[in-house]
Amino acid sequence: GETLGFVGDGIVNNAQAFGYSIYVRKGFFLDRPKLAHELVHVRQIEDTSFQSVTIQHMLDLALHGYENSRIENEAFQANRKYALHAE
Repeated sequence: GETLGFVGDGIVNNAQAFGYSIYVRKGFFLDRPKLAHELVHVRQIEDTSFQSVTIQHMLDLALHGYENSRIENEAFQANRKYALHAE
C-alpha cells in the first residue's frame, strides 16, 4: 500500500466506499462534493463488482498514481460538479 501511495505517512483516508457502505473517518466532514465523490465509487462497484473495482484501482495506482487513476478521476469530476452547485 505504501509503494502505491494508498497508505503511509501523510496519507489520510478520510472516506472509503465498500459496496453500499461509505465509511467516514471520525471528525471528517463529508460535504456535498465529497459525498458525490464517494457515491461515484458506490456506483462503480454496483456497475461491476467490489473485486473488479479494487483490482482496477490497485493497477491504476501502480501504473498512474492516485491523482491519475481512472476510478478516482471519474469521482473527482463529481467533486468539481457538486462544488459548483454547493449551497
